[in-house]
Amino acid sequence: MTDYNQALTVTEAIRRGQALDGEGVYWIEEPTRHDDYAGCARIAAALKTPVQIWRELRRRPAMATALAAGACDYVMPDLERIGGVTGWGSAPRHWLRR
Repeated sequence: MTDYNQALTVTEAIRRGQALDGEGVYWIEEPTRHDDYAGCARIAAALKTPVQIWRELRRRPAMATALAAGACDYVMPDLERIGGVTGWGSAPRHWLRR
């Protein structure tokens, strides 16, 4: 795993991610701004290495928006920000109903 902590532009994230493809990295975490779902979708589409998004997602609707945009391969919601145990536990059912 490599974590860029939202520090890269989309172009730079794609460049670095492609350099890491084939190196055995399990996922690339937080490559660009937490609210740039379209940019993250471009990164995820361009890379073989999975992209994981943010603890910054607040509530289930934001996560549903990110997933609908194709912004990631993996998600790692922060328990407090997703609405506690109830929000975290109900998030998968929320997405399946879409």
